[in-house]
Order: sequence, then C-alpha cells, then structure tokens
Amino acid sequence: LLDGDILKDVLTAYGHPSGRSSWDPMLVLLACINDEEKAGYYIKRGRASLDIATGYNHFVFDANGPHRFVIKKFPDSFYADMIKN
Repeated sequence: LLDGDILKDVLTAYGHPSGRSSWDPMLVLLACINDEEKAGYYIKRGRASLDIATGYNHFVFDANGPHRFVIKKFPDSFYADMIKN
C-alpha cells in the first residue's frame, strides 16, 4: 500500500512493526478469489490463539487444526499487481 493510504495507516497504527498480520488486503484478495492456487498461496493448518492482554496472535502448526495459516508463494509485486487490477 502507498503512503497516505487509509488502510496502510490503520494497519500501521496497530502498533506491530510490520502492521497487523491478519486480514490485510492480500487475504481479502484470497477470500474474493476463493482459490489459494490462483491467489498464489500455500495454506497450512493449525491452531490460532490470541493473547487478550497484548492483542498478539499466535499460531501452532497442526495438520488436524481447525485454523489455517497463509504463506505467500511469490514476491510482493505479484500480489500488488493483482490487488491493483
């Protein structure tokens, strides 16, 4: 996202050095496409949890877990081009 973009500002204001790591524009793109291969991701299963005191989330990989973790296959430019188009 470009400097001055309201979504970038919100993600940065979250307080984590790399912004909020969930429900960013790339994951919204994945949800809209609804196909991890076409969207350029690997999906890993596991169990997510949240530290209520800090707001940090944690993920433990587990093949039988109820949650999923998304891993990029391509450089950021691939996803930026998809989002722009």
